[in-house]
Amino acid sequence: MKPLVTAILALSCLAPVAGFAQATDSGRYTYCWVKDTGKHEIWLSQIFPTPPGTDAALAAEFLTHVGTLGGAGDKTCVTAESREVAQTRRSAESAAIMRKRSFGIRIYDLHDVTWTPAAVSHVDSVPASVAAPAAPVAAPPVAAAPVAAPAVVAAPPIAAAAPAVPATAQPEPPAAPDIGKKIASDPFFQLPAGKGAALHRSGSRIVNKTMPVTSDSTMRRRAGSNQCHLEETVLAGEGGIYKSTASGETWAGFIPLSMNSRMSSQKGVRYSELKAVAIDKLIGKPFPLVAGNSFGWSVSYESLNNSIDIARYGQDWNCTVGVTAPASTSIPGMAGEQTEVKCRLSFVSLPAPPQEQIFIWYDAAGCFMQDPTR
Repeated sequence: MKPLVTAILALSCLAPVAGFAQATDSGRYTYCWVKDTGKHEIWLSQIFPTPPGTDAALAAEFLTHVGTLGGAGDKTCVTAESREVAQTRRSAESAAIMRKRSFGIRIYDLHDVTWTPAAVSHVDSVPASVAAPAAPVAAPPVAAAPVAAPAVVAAPPIAAAAPAVPATAQPEPPAAPDIGKKIASDPFFQLPAGKGAALHRSGSRIVNKTMPVTSDSTMRRRAGSNQCHLEETVLAGEGGIYKSTASGETWAGFIPLSMNSRMSSQKGVRYSELKAVAIDKLIGKPFPLVAGNSFGWSVSYESLNNSIDIARYGQDWNCTVGVTAPASTSIPGMAGEQTEVKCRLSFVSLPAPPQEQIFIWYDAAGCFMQDPTR
C-alpha cells in the first residue's frame, strides 16, 4: 500500500498509522519458508510480528503465496521470542542453505520473499477490539476522532437521519496516567451532555486534489462520560481499491485516545492500533462554542502495525468556531442545533501535508462529527 494512500486512509478514519498491534503475540516474531526439492529452490519470507493462530496455518498461507510466484513444496514457519533471535536463526539457515554444494555446484537457489500474512487464516483469532470494523491519524484520526484529509467536494453528501439510540455505559479504554488526569480535570475536555441521539453521515470528497474518498460514519456518546465512539468505513481510490474500517473513541470530540483499524487492498490486509501517549499542549477550550473563538492542542501518538514496529508522531491542531444552524441542515430529521468548527491539522515526524478539517458539533448527540464532503 502506498505511503500516501495509507496516510489518507488513516486521516480519513480518524486513526494514525496502521498494523498488527494486539494481533502480535507477546513480542514474538516469525518467518516462513518453502523447500521445493524438485526444483532445488527455497523460498524464504522476511521476518514479521507473529499474528494469532498457529505456525501450521501461517505456513499454509505462505505456501499459497509462494504458489503465485511459481513455487511449491514442503512448508514450515519458525517463531522466536524476539526479532533479534529470529534474525539470527534466519541468517544461520540461509547461510547453511547456500553452503550446500554437490561437486562444487550449489544445490539450492534461495529466494527472499517480501510477504506479510494477509491474516485471512487468523481473522477468527484476532481480538474483537482489533478485528472489529474500525484505520490512519488522528489518523491518526494513525487515530483514528473523526479526522479526515482536506478535501474538495467530489459529490454531494449523502445524509440520513439515524434513530435515537440510548448511549450505554461502557468501560473507557486505559489511558496513560498524565492523559487520564488531564481528561478528568481540565476544562478543555468537559463536553456538554448529549441527549442520546446517534449520528450517521455518509459522503464523498477529493483528497489532495487526486484521491476520491467515500466515507460512512456513525458516532455515539457514551453515557456518563465525555467520550464518543466512532465506527467508520472509508473507500479510497478509483473503484474503492483501498478500504479502511475503524473503531475507536475520541475525547472532547476531537482527540482520539485509541483506535483500531483494518485496511485492505489488492496487496492484502493490514491491522493497526493507534494510542495517544501524551497530550503536549492545550490552548483555550472548545466550550462554550462561540463563533470566532479559537482553541487548539498538540498530541503525540504511537502506532503499531504489521509492516513496521512502532511509529511515533505528533499532531498540532488549531480550530476556529463557525456558525450555528439547525441540525437538520446536514442530517434530515435530526433535532437540536449544529455548530461548525474549522480546524487545521499539521503533522510532526510524519510525511503528510497540513490538512483542513471541518467538524460539526451536534448538541442532540453531544458529539462532534467530521463533515464527509469537506
